Amino acid sequence: KLNSRPRKCLGFKTPYQVFFERTGIDARQLGVVRL
Repeated sequence: KLNSRPRKCLGFKTPYQVFFERTGIDARQLGVVRL
């Protein structure tokens, strides 16, 4: 749950959104990350 919260240091985006923007990989489809 904590990783799905927007962060001020990331410009009020979630870590998932920033990871996807920078890498183009959807972390939720990797099977490693659980929501």
